[in-house]
This record gives sequence, structure tokens and C-alpha cells, in this order.
Amino acid sequence: MNLEKEIKRCSQFELVSFDIFDTLIERQVCVPTDVFYLAGFNYFKDKNKAIFFKDCRIKAEAEARKNSSTGETTLDDIYKVLQTGIKNSTDAEALKKFEVETELEQVHPREELVQLCNTLVKKGMKIALISDMYLTSDTT
Repeated sequence: MNLEKEIKRCSQFELVSFDIFDTLIERQVCVPTDVFYLAGFNYFKDKNKAIFFKDCRIKAEAEARKNSSTGETTLDDIYKVLQTGIKNSTDAEALKKFEVETELEQVHPREELVQLCNTLVKKGMKIALISDMYLTSDTT
């Protein structure tokens, strides 16, 4: 990426928006749902249970989105659906915690795009950071 060229191109707009996931930060996994496998493996320490958890987690998110009036969902909504298939609610809470921790372990900034965003901010440009991610804004 040519930073100066991108700054010039962005400068013609009143507002520049960046999607947070897969633009400013990216996961170190091949596909985003691999995070569910890793979280399951970190929790269960068993490949088969991790695969089963990943499958259940994917289905729970699809169900939570289907149940939503907007088609969007939160991690809490997903785990409410997932918890119906888990006998022990403590496991559901622990798995949710493992998922958040694993997600945070698997992300890193895309340096060039973060630099572009920071440069535009320093130049006084209006920037919007957007995401359709199910994690809450206080996840750090």
C-alpha cells in the first residue's frame, strides 16, 4: 500500500470509515470460525470435543441471528442458545470466557491500515470505526 496515495485519496471525503475486523485488525486463523475450535480445544483439551463445540457454536450463532429482529446478535445471545445444548451453565460461561480470550489472542493489527487511520485522524479527518462483530465494545 502506498500510504501517501491513500491519504490523498481519502482526503477528498468528509468521512472515512474502517471496518475493524479484517481491515484494521485480522485474525491469525484461516477462517474466523477456527477461533471456536481453538476455544473448545483450550477448554476441553480434546480434539473431538473441540470440533463438536465448533459445530455447536456455529449453529448457535445462526439460530441467534435467525431469532433476532435485525439479523444481528451478541455473544450473550449466542450463548443463551448454546446453553440449551449444554447441561451445565457453568460450562457455557466458561466456554464464553475461553472464546473471548482466544479471540483476543488470535488478533493483531494490520499495521499499514492502522497507520493510515492514525494519519487521517492526525490530519483532522472524521473517522468512523464500524463492525458487525458480536463482541461488545468493552472487550479488550
